Amino acid sequence: MIRTVLSDFLPFMVAVALAAVGFLYAPPPLGLVGLVVVGAAYSVYSRLLKWEYYLSEDVREARYWLDRNKYVFVGFKGAFAVLLVGALYTNHKQNDRYLQIEAPLAESMKEWTAAALSQVDDEELTRRQGKREDMDPQDTVAPDPAGPEDDHAHKVFPKQFERDDFWSQIKRTVNGKPVSEEDIELIVSQICDQLALAPGDHLLDLGCGNAALASRVFDHLARYTGVDFSSYLLEIATEYFSPDESVRYVEADAADYVKCCDQPEDFDKALCYGCMSYLSREDLLGLIGTLHDRFPKVSRVFLGNVPDRAKAAEFFAKREVVNYDLDDPRSPIGVWWDPEELTTAASSLGFSAQVVRMPEHFCGAAYRFDLLLTRAQDVGAGT
Repeated sequence: MIRTVLSDFLPFMVAVALAAVGFLYAPPPLGLVGLVVVGAAYSVYSRLLKWEYYLSEDVREARYWLDRNKYVFVGFKGAFAVLLVGALYTNHKQNDRYLQIEAPLAESMKEWTAAALSQVDDEELTRRQGKREDMDPQDTVAPDPAGPEDDHAHKVFPKQFERDDFWSQIKRTVNGKPVSEEDIELIVSQICDQLALAPGDHLLDLGCGNAALASRVFDHLARYTGVDFSSYLLEIATEYFSPDESVRYVEADAADYVKCCDQPEDFDKALCYGCMSYLSREDLLGLIGTLHDRFPKVSRVFLGNVPDRAKAAEFFAKREVVNYDLDDPRSPIGVWWDPEELTTAASSLGFSAQVVRMPEHFCGAAYRFDLLLTRAQDVGAGT
């Protein structure tokens, strides 16, 4: 009798336990396969034992016991069916988790291409790059910023966030979290002071994104024009940061806009914050030269958040990143500039250039700098 009971119940319970462990912890599709295999093994094993007992002297007692408890076995088989359905569902969910684990490279590349035309979350991107330091350098850069893939990613990336999650949309973040309000106020104060914004000014903002940052200076201006080629970010800007007709947005590439603007004499000051490193050296110097030659009334240009070449080695070593190119605008942070080199180059294009720094407690102060460009007649006129 005891042997008969053990022959049916013990293998079944072991099978259920193993199956549960299998589909809960084994990577898909092994969890589901393990469940089916164990269940089949139990069925074969229990049947063989039953046949053995049917041929033994204990056959009558075995048949009598099995007959009396047939509903118990039906219940157990029903439970096994439920377990199988649960395995299918769990395996599906587990497969989602598996894909989330295996997909970080594709997700990171999408972030990198978006970062190539918007503010970069340096900590997060370099952390990801550091984890793949054994890859070929060609695998650790985003597509050409001028190419269609990058254009697509820049326009799609912000859409994964809520429409009012402004800082995440433009990567104004540290370790994936929006920068502090204190840091935002420091940026705004630096822009206002260095550009010496006045109530009658018309500000040209190149690479304005969703204008969440620029909106903080609207009260200091008479007019504002923001330029960006992301229609989605400009849609956000129009919805949330368009108080009146004095603020307007233009969908265009920044470098193209300064070359083709039909009323360059309309602007008094120019701003390019956090995106100039995604221009090649030639393109950035071309933009500076065009601002000087075609925009005669622009007395001050503020280039903000420029990566400091002298700090690059320390920055990457601290994050254990070994594959990086300081001259590649397609890289996560873009082109790193030597302050003296950029100052000299800007001066040769007709501007007087001055390096300015943020306070030490600012999130990017350790490895970035700002550059103020002024025309000769405006040198010393402001802060």
